[in-house]
Amino acid sequence: MIILKSLQHNNRSAGNTATRHCSGTPGFLLLSTVLLCLSLSSPLAAEPVTPGNRDRCPICGMFVAPYPDWLAQIEFKDGSREFFDGPKDMFRFFLLLPENNSIRSREDIAAIYVTEYYSTKMMQADKLFFVIDSDVYGPMGKELIPIHTREAAETFKRDHRANAVVTFDQVTRDMLSDND
Repeated sequence: MIILKSLQHNNRSAGNTATRHCSGTPGFLLLSTVLLCLSLSSPLAAEPVTPGNRDRCPICGMFVAPYPDWLAQIEFKDGSREFFDGPKDMFRFFLLLPENNSIRSREDIAAIYVTEYYSTKMMQADKLFFVIDSDVYGPMGKELIPIHTREAAETFKRDHRANAVVTFDQVTRDMLSDND
């Protein structure tokens, strides 16, 4: 309520008659209160974290911490996470999750991160391009290579004799089996 009174005071002192008129109405106060409550109750954006030495990939069982240049992770809305030793295993896990109506489903995912190849920084997987079937190997053999821009991904594809560049949504199970 203090914030709303401050907003009302600032609107009056600014001399904006339209805003001043609206700010005194019950409808404006109700809308402002609802918007404020929603902004305070919405969860913060998920952020990638560093796995511990005991965290294992749920697909292959490998410890993931020794492979910082290949790490991937899925954060769920409840704050829990799954860590992976590379994007290939992360996609295997993700593509096996049901759309909904399960203990764990795609609806429960807050964020998915992979390590971008050139910068070695964790980035949102849906913002990257993935190079399929190149001559670059990760901890589990051939790997899907996450690259930030399409131009860089196309150059990587050419330089490393890869088959394709795809977006997150275009990755299929068949592409994963070709990368074994």
